[in-house]
Amino acid sequence: MHGKALVHRDIKLDNVLLFDCECRRVKLGDFGLTRLEGTPVCAMSGTLPYAPPELCLLEASETLELDASLDVWAFGVLLFCLGTGCFPWDVAVSPDPQFEEFGAWQNSTVAGEAPAPWRAFSTAAQEMFRRLLTLDPNRRSPAIEVHKYLPLVWLASSLRELDGAGGLEGQGHSQSLAGEQHSQEQPRSSPGAACGTAPPTESSAQAGGCRPQSNLGKEVGGGEEGAEGKGGGTGRSGGGGEPAPPAIASIPCHPSVSSAPIPISSC
Repeated sequence: MHGKALVHRDIKLDNVLLFDCECRRVKLGDFGLTRLEGTPVCAMSGTLPYAPPELCLLEASETLELDASLDVWAFGVLLFCLGTGCFPWDVAVSPDPQFEEFGAWQNSTVAGEAPAPWRAFSTAAQEMFRRLLTLDPNRRSPAIEVHKYLPLVWLASSLRELDGAGGLEGQGHSQSLAGEQHSQEQPRSSPGAACGTAPPTESSAQAGGCRPQSNLGKEVGGGEEGAEGKGGGTGRSGGGGEPAPPAIASIPCHPSVSSAPIPISSC
């Protein structure tokens, strides 16, 4: 849909539709807020963890021209939810402590350890998130770039299991390529920027200080296809089976919050 200059404006777990237990057929629904790129939108009357900082920072008298980068940000947050079972922050602006920590990591000019919730992901997956969630919307990568990361291991726990079993032949090379790319294209910010597995069980999520999100299966590729225009249907919630969740390390992260429709409107 981005190829048709359309912005969905409501990318979230509730609008991802599953049609089979293996998550091989995934579509994006609910196009009630979809508008053409360049359409001005007003400031939000409320905030959601899916909303990018440039939208959260709008003043009441200001407008923002819609761009596909808004969907890309929401897609990155959605992928984080799938991998951890919780949101990375409550709202993507200061003084939210989780977002401030993430912003400092994004703005760092030297390689450093990721904030605790992001360490649930492999180095390559962290690089993917940093590109999808670049603070500067003009430098945010397109959603389709996720395809480059699909062959890689996303969860750090899975990476350790493969490493222990000697099953990382070829994987290390791919991971190092992602690291080299990061060193050449370090994201910068402007003031104000699968998973492949199901979310953790309720017990493991609560141990990390948050409630689990929705069990949306184990193939993220389909979700990205929806964001790029494979969408169909207008429902607000997905169906399909619930695969057994993987054993992943509990991590501290922001508790889940309501996923009500994003409160923005065209001016």
